[in-house]
Amino acid sequence: MGAGSVVGKVGIGGDTSKMNRINQHKKYGWALYKRLTLDTAEEAYEIEQAVISWLRYDLGLPRFLSSEEMPQGGHTETFSAEEIDSWTIWEEVTRVAGLRAPGNLQ
Repeated sequence: MGAGSVVGKVGIGGDTSKMNRINQHKKYGWALYKRLTLDTAEEAYEIEQAVISWLRYDLGLPRFLSSEEMPQGGHTETFSAEEIDSWTIWEEVTRVAGLRAPGNLQ
């Protein structure tokens, strides 16, 4: 990754699970943009996969980081944030999740 590169990532956080993925990423300098609270991990996985598919196939955005650049894992969910803004991705997350009201969106 080049100096000054802007990287984005989508993923499942599981902040109530034994292994808190959000905190793992924060230790490496990542910041949380938005959070969607869901009832099940399966629901989270389906939404995550749909958004990643949209990024890769509909928009043609490739993976941005390698596994070596993300020792905490999650490199397959990365993209260049210079190619798409966070708000556009969040709109896709909410569209896929079928949400329009701010009930469980943070």
